[in-house]
Amino acid sequence: MMEARKGEEGKTLAKYLSDNKITAKPTEDGLYFIEKVKGKGPHPNKGDQVKVNYTLSIVDGKVLETTLPEEAKAAGIFDEKRPYAPAEFAIGQLIPGMDEGLLMMSKGSKAKLIIPSSIGYGEGNQGIPPYTTLVFEVELIDFHAPDPQQQQQMMPHH
Repeated sequence: MMEARKGEEGKTLAKYLSDNKITAKPTEDGLYFIEKVKGKGPHPNKGDQVKVNYTLSIVDGKVLETTLPEEAKAAGIFDEKRPYAPAEFAIGQLIPGMDEGLLMMSKGSKAKLIIPSSIGYGEGNQGIPPYTTLVFEVELIDFHAPDPQQQQQMMPHH
């Protein structure tokens, strides 16, 4: 079952790229970075705290989560008990494809990140099926260097 899914991922990704007329070439690690809106200024560095809005879906179009209430409503996953607000986290604590994409952005950038499972959740995690290519629509709102005290408290708890 797992091997079959692993074999299917490449075909599913190729179909998604073709159907969406995506001609961007992947990075060495396999990330497809499609800049929608160019930001201004410097790029964040590994360890920086970023503030982003995002919508996460899989290549079949199913939205899994979002920070935007209008996207959640459109996808039929809106939860009024959940706060919808930009997410904040440190680069280096995310899946590799998300880290790589954020490092290519600057404040105000909006991009589509197409993240194969090799730099995503691999064999699956948190409700994401094994060997699934992810599509993140990301807006980098802001970022800053980590506060030295906060950095010590933020050691990964995985």
